[in-house]
Amino acid sequence: MKVPVKMHFYPKFTRLSILEFVGVTADRKKLCRVKCDCGKVRRVQLRFLRNGHTRSCGCIRVDAGFTTFKHGESKSPTPEYQSWKSMRQRVQNPRNSAYKYYGGRGITITRRWDSFTTFKADMGTRPPGTTLDRVNPDSGYRKTNCRWADAKTQRNNRRTNGKVSSGV
Repeated sequence: MKVPVKMHFYPKFTRLSILEFVGVTADRKKLCRVKCDCGKVRRVQLRFLRNGHTRSCGCIRVDAGFTTFKHGESKSPTPEYQSWKSMRQRVQNPRNSAYKYYGGRGITITRRWDSFTTFKADMGTRPPGTTLDRVNPDSGYRKTNCRWADAKTQRNNRRTNGKVSSGV
């Protein structure tokens, strides 16, 4: 005669399903083994599942378009990555000292450049001695309005300069 198997049904947290409880940490936090909808299995503290801090194995970031961790250029930043990061700080961070000249006066960044990978694909490799420049200083950051320019070109392209050049 078969003995019925006792089934435990654990709740699902976004993309993670609890497989089993595996113990506690040194500071007495419950640990569980979970399986993500994408198939990866990992260990997670139960409290991080409950408070929503951990919602997947990391695949949710890829699906949401946050792919900056995939290019591998943030640990030893390339000139292109530094330009991309600086551009985002000037436009999106009100605590940045240059914010008032960029984001504070309505300069925006195209949604396409939320990802460093697409920014680099659009702009290419930064030539030595150049930095990111907007052709029209009153318009936002996008592929058709940006270029790599040397310091002289940028000085001539200021909005305070009476001789604003389009660079063409």
